[in-house]
Amino acid sequence: MIVGVAVSMVAPRINVAATPVCTGFLPFRTIGGNTAAVRHWWLPRAICGLVNTLKPLQGQGCVEEGSMKIGELAKIAHCTTETIRFYEKERLLPEAERTEANYRSYTAKHVERLRFIRNCRALDMTHDEIRALLRLTDAPANGCGGMHTLVDEHITHIDTRIEELQQLKAQLTTLRDQCHGEHPVEDCGIVHGLTDMDVAVPRPRHTHLG
Repeated sequence: MIVGVAVSMVAPRINVAATPVCTGFLPFRTIGGNTAAVRHWWLPRAICGLVNTLKPLQGQGCVEEGSMKIGELAKIAHCTTETIRFYEKERLLPEAERTEANYRSYTAKHVERLRFIRNCRALDMTHDEIRALLRLTDAPANGCGGMHTLVDEHITHIDTRIEELQQLKAQLTTLRDQCHGEHPVEDCGIVHGLTDMDVAVPRPRHTHLG
């Protein structure tokens, strides 16, 4: 399930070389067999290949170089305003400047960072891991060895979690095999099995949900 979620949330690799924020209307773009002029916005390249998980923002209009309100940012990034405020509180997303009317004012850089964060979350990374990745992306001239190390460690955690889930499945399968057919609940082997089992000692969780 973990792998399935990650795959379903990650876009195919795309060539996101440093390009202007807005490419404008691109004529003769075929979508679903229909040819139409479509406005695209591609995120700039961050660091290493991880940025290729970011999706092009299609059908959301063009993000101008100027500012946008929190509701506009939420619409573009497909999230809620509460999510944006939460990431600001967690210091994952830089706080926006305030306008004279005291509205938050966001830019295209906030869009890029927010989508980076959300793709990391889709890959089941913790906030601490995301902070570490963001520190690396904030120094783009440095080598990406730290990026490799962090992702390798995350893969190891996932392998451990998969082993735990396989053990859990085996226990549940054994429990299920203790009862076949229809019986009164008081005679159900599953109930007796759950009653007779040794109380499991909680083990440290390796899941990165949270």
